[in-house]
Amino acid sequence: MESPESYLERAELRNMITELIEGICRERPNRLAPYAANWLLKRGAITDERVCKMTSSLGDWTSCSSVQLTSKGMLAYLTSMDVGPTLEHILEKLLNEQPQNPIEHMVQLLCQPIEGSSARQDVVAKHISSTAGTADTAEQLAEPLKPTSAAPSR
Repeated sequence: MESPESYLERAELRNMITELIEGICRERPNRLAPYAANWLLKRGAITDERVCKMTSSLGDWTSCSSVQLTSKGMLAYLTSMDVGPTLEHILEKLLNEQPQNPIEHMVQLLCQPIEGSSARQDVVAKHISSTAGTADTAEQLAEPLKPTSAAPSR
């Protein structure tokens, strides 16, 4: 088994998770699991037909148009959707198990309940904090996940 850092880079998980978060911020789905599973299916490389069929049990998602594209509004939305804990759980599983097909494995994990998480609960738009302010882009909101260059030598 390779080191988690090596697997993370080889499987291109950092980029994939960053792009998924950018998509979540852009689309603002009312249900995380169906959105993320659909996003992953479109990314391809699913060889097991059973995995594709599993996603139908997740149901559909729609966009929450009432979410404000401000730092405060998006943070409230992402928190209410349990995006951080859900993706952390999935990433931890991937790094520990190091499956050959991480995309397929992510879809399988999204189809399983995550203990202590309400990630699959419908989000009611009136419960999402809406604030005034300048709009942040999805790319800006996902910035902390992007790889940083090595610190300059002194």
